[in-house]
Amino acid sequence: AMITAAAKSCCDTLRNVTDGELTVTFLLEELNKTIYEAANRRFVMTFFATIIDPRTRTITYSNAGHNFPLLFRAHAREEDHAIIPLVTRGNRLGDVMDSRFVEKTIAYGPEDILVWYTDGLTEGMGHDGRPFGERRLRRTVAALKEAEADVILDKLIADAKTVNESEFLVLPGVGTFG
Repeated sequence: AMITAAAKSCCDTLRNVTDGELTVTFLLEELNKTIYEAANRRFVMTFFATIIDPRTRTITYSNAGHNFPLLFRAHAREEDHAIIPLVTRGNRLGDVMDSRFVEKTIAYGPEDILVWYTDGLTEGMGHDGRPFGERRLRRTVAALKEAEADVILDKLIADAKTVNESEFLVLPGVGTFG
């Protein structure tokens, strides 16, 4: 809880002092320093930073050891390119004081779907001893690609609850673009 509070405070402060000029790499570098100092290297945190710019229809992102969000293309020409993982790698926050993070940008289109999730969703074990899995996550979202974000999210949660015996379930985030 202390690490989460430090991260939240850092995000709030950076948002206020950067006057709308915050980049995902600067955010992760500053969060990394905050977590490193607050946790004394005893705790680390994964984090995926995303800036969505509706004016340019782009997603700029960087990663600190977190699962890769999935961008589902509504109008992909080939099945292989219908689901794009937002892949970029970086150290977990708090691992190394001078960590640097790579920033990438990708365009998004109308009706595309962006799904953020944690391993709490995909690795949650069911009664049969098998995890929910990324394959099931992909199938569930792809089957609902014409639905609204809240419908997709409700279905993911319902599916996860049927296979996840844990009382602690980390829920996904879903966004659709108009």
